[in-house]
Amino acid sequence: MDRIIHTNWVYVRAGELLIGSEELPYNGNAEIRLYGMANDETLAFSVFTEGGNKVLAIVGLAKLYGQPRDRMSRLRNIALRGDTEIKVDYDLDWK
Repeated sequence: MDRIIHTNWVYVRAGELLIGSEELPYNGNAEIRLYGMANDETLAFSVFTEGGNKVLAIVGLAKLYGQPRDRMSRLRNIALRGDTEIKVDYDLDWK
């Protein structure tokens, strides 16, 4: 079964974002769709740090288990506000 989260932000401060597990990987599609306009209310983490109006911030732990892979991947660049894509290692068989 596919799962889609529609939200303006996801902020995991002291908890965990878990999709599937090592013992029971999630076999559906899991999507997080972030919405917001440039003039929408922003999320402020502190007086000095503003997250913006479309935020996926995980200070705690994130573990995502799905289709088995022969290796893991990492972001190749920092994802910043205004970015419309992320860059990951090459040769992944994402669908």
